[in-house]
Amino acid sequence: MTRAATTSARSKPTAFLEGQRSAIEAERAACARQISALDAELASLSERDGVPQVDFTEEGGEGGTMAIERDRDKALRDTLLARLLQLDEARSRLDAGTYGICESCGGPIVEARLEALPDATECMACKGGGLLRRAGGR
Repeated sequence: MTRAATTSARSKPTAFLEGQRSAIEAERAACARQISALDAELASLSERDGVPQVDFTEEGGEGGTMAIERDRDKALRDTLLARLLQLDEARSRLDAGTYGICESCGGPIVEARLEALPDATECMACKGGGLLRRAGGR
């Protein structure tokens, strides 16, 4: 990381960084609540799997529906766990003083982007440039 990039990130106003920390913590708490709710739902679905009244025949269709619900809940839970990891990494960058520095070019990430995506790791030029490079390579 260049000295200019480090200076750029540290020059972000403290109020902005504290606001970002609050936003990250709030989103993290919301993800944790959703994971807890999904865990309870998955436990409920597992308990219902053992109930003999569930009709797994083609006519009943309940077994298939429960499997779909379980798969959906597991996929959503995995997505939320990945989101928690992204938010934890953003919090670590805040603690290290590297929050708001593009991981690709070392330049600053504009505040508007960070407000929209508190865990952003690339500036718009690098993020868009990667998409343009992939699209052009077809």
